[in-house]
Amino acid sequence: MQIPFSVVIITKNEERNISDAINSALFADEVVLVDSGSSDLTCVIAKKLGAKVIHQKWLGFGSQKNYAVSAAKNDWVFVLDADERITTDLRIEILQILQKPEFKAYSVARLNHFFGKKIKYCGLYPDYSIRLLIEKVEDLMRLMFTKVFKQKSLLRPFRVQCYI
Repeated sequence: MQIPFSVVIITKNEERNISDAINSALFADEVVLVDSGSSDLTCVIAKKLGAKVIHQKWLGFGSQKNYAVSAAKNDWVFVLDADERITTDLRIEILQILQKPEFKAYSVARLNHFFGKKIKYCGLYPDYSIRLLIEKVEDLMRLMFTKVFKQKSLLRPFRVQCYI
């Protein structure tokens, strides 16, 4: 049986990106959007798509993401940026992993784009980032959002890319 999980997204004025981000995450049991004062239609769009919208003044990237993770109702959380998309392959792998997780956190090899072109050189690919984690592990929160070196025993990279 699959473990329930949430997807969290932090935003400010992301109306151009938020529909695609949320639509790529709708397979999750919950999508939580933490907004820091958008003056565009970000929150309206998110609510229409079924996301839980929370307003929180800007705390800084790490603290804002920590806040979003703590606002999720499920223990397992996937952290998604508004300009990212969960690919079909990544969705399949997330669902497989959540059948029986072996680790406390999983990183994604992100494929970055610059002016519409994939960047696979210059040390920018793979760009590993911890994205799926069990929320209750406090040391992983520090690891994820304060750029502490990765602890190999707690991490496992996904085999697929997160399309940015």
